[in-house]
Amino acid sequence: MRMMISRCAQCIAFAIAALVLVGCSNQRHARSLADCRGELSNARNALTEATSREREAQSREREAQSARIQAQELASNFQSIATKLRESFTAGELELELQHGVLVMTLEDDILFDFGETKISPRGEDALYAAASALKNISISEEKMMLVFGHTDNTPVKAGTREYASNIELSAKRSLAVHSHLISLGVPARILGVAGIGAMRPTASNETASGRSQNRRIEIIMLPTIDSLPDLPTAE
Repeated sequence: MRMMISRCAQCIAFAIAALVLVGCSNQRHARSLADCRGELSNARNALTEATSREREAQSREREAQSARIQAQELASNFQSIATKLRESFTAGELELELQHGVLVMTLEDDILFDFGETKISPRGEDALYAAASALKNISISEEKMMLVFGHTDNTPVKAGTREYASNIELSAKRSLAVHSHLISLGVPARILGVAGIGAMRPTASNETASGRSQNRRIEIIMLPTIDSLPDLPTAE
């Protein structure tokens, strides 16, 4: 009898040990499965991030390519305009350059006005006639907005000697005179704006007569059309 009980106890012990082993094995399998699922989730997240970065890179490349195309078109457009303008002037009357992405046409002050005057001189009328011929063709084909800027040197205006009280007023009156004359020659008023800058933006030193002469000038600035400018960032 005791032997039978002992055998039964051994069987029970073996059964318990077997169950424990099976349980441990199941736990190991469960942990292994959980680890696999975690690794799979990490791999999916990494793939999603990589895909997102790739799409962002492709988007930036498309934007850069679009900007390069716009810049090339703008440069070609300005080159065409510059050619039309140069064909209308004799050498030395006109200076053309790109400044900060805009085309600037510069006429020296002594071509357009006598010293200290706001009335356009006969030589200035001839120069503006040539300018108007080119600008009319450009305005019809391109609808460019143009700004007429008047500039002076820094020589102070003597009080009571002129019909203007300061260099700002002198530059404004001169730019208005050029504006009115261009319109009288057929340049559309809707594309012309004016501004008097005075002595605030010199291109040369005011310490010499030559420098002051360069600073006394009229600039006609050709602005790009708004659709050729880059898009503004959207608010988030």
